[in-house]
Amino acid sequence: MKGFSLAVLDNITGGNLAQRYNDGSSSYNKGVLNGNVASGVAGAFLAASGGGDIAAGGTTLAASTVATETVVGAEVGVPGMAVGGGLILTGTLKVAVGANLMSNASKNIQDNRNSGNSSSNNNSSSSSSKLSKVEKSTTTTTPIGKEGKYTKTTEVRPGKGPGQSRAEYIRYKNKDGKVIKNVKDSYDRANKIQHRKPKELPN
Repeated sequence: MKGFSLAVLDNITGGNLAQRYNDGSSSYNKGVLNGNVASGVAGAFLAASGGGDIAAGGTTLAASTVATETVVGAEVGVPGMAVGGGLILTGTLKVAVGANLMSNASKNIQDNRNSGNSSSNNNSSSSSSKLSKVEKSTTTTTPIGKEGKYTKTTEVRPGKGPGQSRAEYIRYKNKDGKVIKNVKDSYDRANKIQHRKPKELPN
């Protein structure tokens, strides 16, 4: 409701409160969108209503002007001219307000769409940067098991397959330095494991 109310207020005043107080939640953003759409619809209705008032006022003014040219019709024509003029004025104001609402709503919808696309592109760029192929091989060895009886050596190499980020060659050795397990894990650019292959143990 907060996003909706601020969006409507922005469209009336031309302000930027909806963006200033954006908490980033989906419900807030949905409220802002609904507020902008409602403002656009209200603006279109006002503009159409104003156009009708202008037309009616013009007709009344024309008829009243003709009536004032006769002595008998003067008493009716003068008030009718006032009514017609009032309708034209009211209609003009409605059209102006409606056009302003539609213009602001359209602009704010577009701005929000651009902001969303920019955020999405930034996230995508950041994700791609973090999940791109590794540039060079690295090797790390860490003790595992109780009292570090075993070691785990991981060699990371750049991926070669389609969409592959990296391959990890993992060797487990016992306390005597003998390899007891040898595997290869392949990862895609979403950091998800593609497959694991057991490798032959050295003789």
